[in-house]
Amino acid sequence: MYQFTNEIADWARIKGYNGLIVKGARGNKDYENIILFEQDYIDGILQNIEPRRVEK
Repeated sequence: MYQFTNEIADWARIKGYNGLIVKGARGNKDYENIILFEQDYIDGILQNIEPRRVEK
């Protein structure tokens, strides 16, 4: 079922990409998915970010 998308992800990894940004299949036409291949990569990025409260 996911063979094609797995092949794209494998290609991107081999080429040195840390992830992909792809159009979402549902919802708004501007909807995008962020796909990261390695948890350590995002952990390193988030380590330098301070959370902020967003008021409604």
